[in-house]
Amino acid sequence: MVSVSDLASTTEAITSSTGIKVYYCTAQVNGCTELVGYIKDIINGSGGSKLYYINSSGSNIVEPTEVSTSTTCTGNIGKLIKVKGKSNVYLCLTADKNIDIANDGEYLLSGIASSGNAFTDSTSVINLPIKINGSTIVLDKIIDGNITI
Repeated sequence: MVSVSDLASTTEAITSSTGIKVYYCTAQVNGCTELVGYIKDIINGSGGSKLYYINSSGSNIVEPTEVSTSTTCTGNIGKLIKVKGKSNVYLCLTADKNIDIANDGEYLLSGIASSGNAFTDSTSVINLPIKINGSTIVLDKIIDGNITI
């Protein structure tokens, strides 16, 4: 089990893309709850960092969708994108807005969710709170109401 805080201080690389889980743990909720989203393995040697999705179906390596400009989020809400020829990776928040995943903070996914995103199996209209913190990009279940404190 890996907690969100452990990811920020770990010195070991992820060795398998399956079975990865991220938990939010606190005494206030009497234990831990599993989170969905993306994680970044920043300890990956000379190969650079790898990105993984974690959702109700499991976990695996994810490659950001390659796009022509960073404003291309139509059809990609909830997915990671990368501009052709560039190294920055963005999370599509709406059809016309994204955030560089290097920017920690709390954001809102809003609009028609794209198929294959890590946060929901739904492809209907969503409004989901997302938290980016270091190596994690997760559904903020405290704000979403799935954790009661």
